[in-house]
Amino acid sequence: MKKLVLIVLFAFAVDSLHASEGDLRARIRQMLDLYASKDVSGLTGSLADEDILLMGSDLREVCTTREQVGRLLQQDFSQWDSASFGPVGAIFSRNSGDLVTAFFDVPFTFHKGLHGQTVALRFATVWRKTSEGLKLVQIMNAVPTGQSSANAAPIPEH
Repeated sequence: MKKLVLIVLFAFAVDSLHASEGDLRARIRQMLDLYASKDVSGLTGSLADEDILLMGSDLREVCTTREQVGRLLQQDFSQWDSASFGPVGAIFSRNSGDLVTAFFDVPFTFHKGLHGQTVALRFATVWRKTSEGLKLVQIMNAVPTGQSSANAAPIPEH
């Protein structure tokens, strides 16, 4: 009987660490909404306890602690008055052990004074499955272009 209870508890623990596509979409949407609302504590609270890595679009934007992420977010938020994210496009994700990777594109609209701009952002994220749900471990974003594909670039001759 004890063995059966242990197997059931183990199965429940493993199932509770399973991340469904819906869970992942919800966490991504939450992260984007927290960013658009300039919620530093909400964003840093959604980070995993260890192995944090955030890489921004600038070479100097590399953070490995919650404190560094918080400072970078404050700097980001000073660049615009209001912002919003559009719908998240296709999410390309993989589950492996206690990690989930997710790659996705999303439009980002921001306003500074009377001027507004929308850009496409491409994210690469790694999430850790915890008893509290998915926690962000690593994130990197880029502003993809439509005219500089490696497929279109001439291959240099040697």
